[in-house]
Amino acid sequence: MMLIFTVLILFAAYYFMKNRNSVVPVKQLTTLEILKRRYAMGEISREQYLVMLKEFE
Repeated sequence: MMLIFTVLILFAAYYFMKNRNSVVPVKQLTTLEILKRRYAMGEISREQYLVMLKEFE
């Protein structure tokens, strides 16, 4: 009985340690989304934004 309990504890520990390092995929941003964020954060001017916007359309 004690052997079964020990095996279950070891299996649970292995399972949680294995899944702890799994990477959740990050959503890839489109070029238009990146452009909008850069304009919203003030990294580029309105004129630069409009020029780049026309290039992406």
